[in-house]
Amino acid sequence: MVCYDFIFITESWLTADIIVSLLDPQCRYTIMRNDRLNNRVGGVCVLISKNHTSVQVTFGNIYSNLEIVGFDLPNVVPVVRIFVVYRPPYYDMNAELYAHTLTHCITTHTGKNHNHIIVGDLNLPQIKWNSHCCPIDHINKKIFDFVLTHGYSQLVDFPTRGNNIFDVILTDDDSIVTTVKLCPPVGYSDHIAIEFTMTLTTAGRGVTDGFYN
Repeated sequence: MVCYDFIFITESWLTADIIVSLLDPQCRYTIMRNDRLNNRVGGVCVLISKNHTSVQVTFGNIYSNLEIVGFDLPNVVPVVRIFVVYRPPYYDMNAELYAHTLTHCITTHTGKNHNHIIVGDLNLPQIKWNSHCCPIDHINKKIFDFVLTHGYSQLVDFPTRGNNIFDVILTDDDSIVTTVKLCPPVGYSDHIAIEFTMTLTTAGRGVTDGFYN
């Protein structure tokens, strides 16, 4: 069995009734989660090996409706900040506000002298990342323009649900992520899983960390 350094989960379906010890009975991980409060669907969760130092990013109340977790790896040079996000698959006025709030949140919490990675499910299958094309509606274009403006690259170039790319690994430093590959779905998920490797530098030496989404 592979023991990943980091496990990122979108649509975690976790509730307050599911305690941390059920997720990690051997206490190997630091767990950060953002459960959806009004129903079971949705939510994001991060499991970080206790071999790694991590510091959770605190978001203000204006972002309380977002399904997002952020954390820093402070012992890495430069510091890497990782956001795990889920955007519900809606396209109404509330979804437009959600897209605006999400991009504003990440922009506001972009760290000076940091490298950044955004992983998760954006539910935007109409964006053609390889050809840099997207619909002109206020949701697709808002997020696509944010990605381009801030110099992010989308590293997932294979379908993650059906024939569409729903899931992303976005980074503003292409040298961090060295491999990306698909894996079978976890449990009853209708998305494939994504395994990727980062090459980082800490305490004057290179290290490679495995990720699983």
